[in-house]
Amino acid sequence: MSKDSKTSGEWTAKDMIELRIEMFEKRSEEAAEGTEDRVKSEK
Repeated sequence: MSKDSKTSGEWTAKDMIELRIEMFEKRSEEAAEGTEDRVKSEK
């Protein structure tokens, strides 16, 4: 993950919020996939 125009010291709150949202969405997708796998194995 690279922000060429910014050093880490120049990150804004908006950048941090967007990063947190991306991480949350990724985690939600992984959790959903895990749930689907569990449902399949129970059948």
